[in-house]
Amino acid sequence: MDTLLSAPTGHAMIIIIIIKTSVAGVHARCPFPNDYHLQPSNMSTMRPASKQNDSYEFPELVYQPQAAVASALQAKVNMLQAAAVVTALLAGIAAQMISVEKSGSGDKDSGSIHYWRNQLMVFTSYAALFLTIGSTFASFLLIGRLNSDADACQNDTRALQDLVSGKSCSRLARIIEWHHLVTLFGGGIAILIQLITYIWIHEGYVVAILSSVVAAFSAASAMLHWIENMKKKRERISRA
Repeated sequence: MDTLLSAPTGHAMIIIIIIKTSVAGVHARCPFPNDYHLQPSNMSTMRPASKQNDSYEFPELVYQPQAAVASALQAKVNMLQAAAVVTALLAGIAAQMISVEKSGSGDKDSGSIHYWRNQLMVFTSYAALFLTIGSTFASFLLIGRLNSDADACQNDTRALQDLVSGKSCSRLARIIEWHHLVTLFGGGIAILIQLITYIWIHEGYVVAILSSVVAAFSAASAMLHWIENMKKKRERISRA
């Protein structure tokens, strides 16, 4: 494991990326600062959109969305760029683990538990490599589609509001977002399984059990977030 832990620069990069992603998320939730001049032409026309929520419709909205859309697009680009860098780093870890495993002697007896642990580690290494590469490609595709989405829905007020709130205008973009989310979290989970398997092969039972508990706890929030987002993505795709 020493070869995997000898990159403090990489750890610092990950911390910076997480901070940038958090800041971008805040901007994405607050895309209408005062200087964007998104004001209704007649404040008396404001009315609740429904009884179930406190949101408002602006039927006579004087729409000047360029700044708001630009802010939302930049926040989304920042998050996608951060995700692309993180998945590239994870792909490097997966590739290095494959190299480490292949360089070892390994147990050739297919009936032993050690053999199946080695096979599981090799499989999760390849799975993590492919998933993280797929997530990186999806990030690049989404970044490339952002401007075209903004141009396509510039005359549609509702679509622009969806775009500013973080939703994509086109069905294809929503499908790519779904694919990006699946590969991003799938690659992360594969990396965790890969590392846990490595620990079970090379460390004692106490260390392996405690490490497995810590790994499961570390993945809990990501799994809950993934499940919630999958439900939202399916609803958006079904409504499209």
